[in-house]
Amino acid sequence: MRKGLAAAGVVALISAGSAACGADDPASPQGKVDNAFQKLGKQNTITVDLGFSGTSASIYSAMKGEDGFTQADADLLASLHVTIGGSSQKSLSLLGKSLGKDAGATKDSSAGFLLSTDGPSGKKLIEVRAVGQKVYLRADVQGLEKLDTDRSDAGSIAEFNDQYLDSLSSTPGSVGAAASGKWVSIDPAVWSAFVKTALAAQGGGSDSGSTTPTLDAKTQNQVVAGLQAALTKDATFADAGKKDGADHITVTVPARQFAQDVASGVAPALKQIPGMKQSDLDEMQRAEGVPAKKVTADVAVKDGSVSSITFDIHQLDSESTGPLPLTVSFKGSAAPITAPSGAVALNPQDVVSAVMGMMGDDSGSSDDSMF
Repeated sequence: MRKGLAAAGVVALISAGSAACGADDPASPQGKVDNAFQKLGKQNTITVDLGFSGTSASIYSAMKGEDGFTQADADLLASLHVTIGGSSQKSLSLLGKSLGKDAGATKDSSAGFLLSTDGPSGKKLIEVRAVGQKVYLRADVQGLEKLDTDRSDAGSIAEFNDQYLDSLSSTPGSVGAAASGKWVSIDPAVWSAFVKTALAAQGGGSDSGSTTPTLDAKTQNQVVAGLQAALTKDATFADAGKKDGADHITVTVPARQFAQDVASGVAPALKQIPGMKQSDLDEMQRAEGVPAKKVTADVAVKDGSVSSITFDIHQLDSESTGPLPLTVSFKGSAAPITAPSGAVALNPQDVVSAVMGMMGDDSGSSDDSMF
C-alpha cells in the first residue's frame, strides 16, 4: 500500500509537471502532452480515478514477497478505486492562474472524493463532497469491513459492526443517519465553535490548538515554482505509438533526483502542518529509499486530451517479481459537483451523546429536540 501511494504521488506530479512544461513545438511528444493537459484544464469539472490496472493474480505475483501480503490483499487492491474530483464556475485552467490574495477561495468551487470497489457487486464505500461552506459525507460502514483482510484482528471493523453498528443505526437524528449510510452534512463553523467551547471548558482556552494551517499566496507560488523546476529540468518525452485509439507518450525522469527536488518543492507547504519536524523534511529530501535510476510513465492522449497515466510500481523496487501498473484516469466535464439532497446536519452534540452511550454512560442518551 505504501508503495502504491508513493507511486501515485509520482504519477500525479509527473502529470502536473508535463502540463507546465510549455514545449515550443506542439507536434513534439512534450508538446502533445502539454496541449492535452491544457485542453483538460479548460473543463469546469475534472475527475481523477486511481487504481491498479492489473488483475488480482498479477498483483499477487508482484507483491507476494511483501511480508504478510496475501491473495485476499491482492483481490482487494484489484477492486479498489479512489476517485477525486474538482469543479468550478470557471475553467480549472483559469483557477491555476489565481495565486493572488483570493487563491483558495471555495465559494464558487467544489470538490469530491470517492473510495469504491468495482465489478458487478461494486459499492461506494466512502463519498465526500465539499460544496460551498459545507462538507457532505456518506459511508457504507458494513462495506468498509472488506478493507480488513486480516480476519484474525480482534480490533477490526467487523468487531465494531457487530457490537455497535445496529445500535447506532437505530439512533434517531444525525448519528443514526450516518451509521445507516445516509448523507450527512458538516458545517465547519459549527464544529469549530463546539471545539473552542469544549477546550475552554477544560481550561485550555478558546484559542488553544484552534489555528488552521493555510497556504498563503507566497507559499503557493513557492510550491508551484519548486514542482515545475523538479518536473521540467530532467524530464524527457518520447512517442510510444497508438493503442486503443489513443496516442501514447513515454515520460522519463531520474527517480531519486526527482524525489529530492519534489521534496524540496513541497517543503514550504509541509512546514505549515502542525507537528511537522524539520528532521522529517530533511529525511524526505534525502530520498534514501528511492532508487538512483530513471523511471518512466505512460501518458495516453485521446481526442486531444489526457485520458490516463500509467506507472509501473516495480520500477521503484529491485526485488519486485513482476509488473505492477498503477493507472490514473482523467475525465473532463461541464457538470458541476453538487451537494446531495436530503443530507442531515451532523451535530457535534449528537456525536458526543452517541460516544457516551457506547461507553455505557446513561447520561449520554441522545437528545434530538433541536431537530
